[in-house]
Amino acid sequence: MKFFGPIIAIMYIILAPVNLYASPKFIPGINGLPLINGFALIPETQVVFNTSSGRIIEVSAVGRLTPAKIFSFYKATLPQLGWTQISNNKFLREKDLLKVKVVNNRKGQFVVRFSVITNSD
Repeated sequence: MKFFGPIIAIMYIILAPVNLYASPKFIPGINGLPLINGFALIPETQVVFNTSSGRIIEVSAVGRLTPAKIFSFYKATLPQLGWTQISNNKFLREKDLLKVKVVNNRKGQFVVRFSVITNSD
């Protein structure tokens, strides 16, 4: 019976739900864009491109939450940070247009692709 105590504790840690609304980290290079808890940035995906009409930033993160939970988090969190939702996966803040896209990487994980276009006009 003493054997089951540590196993139960380990299983609780492994299976405990991710707290989506704990203090998030923010995505570097994109002011006011939190990274959902349980996701990790994919550094090689970050692209920053400056044009005469503005800036384009793209970055991706990977994790195991479902698209529904991901979109629920961003729909609830981004308005608190000054973003206005203009469609299911698009948000606007001043001159920044944010697009959030979620794809299955076929490894039991989902990749969230963030794209921000800043209009310098």
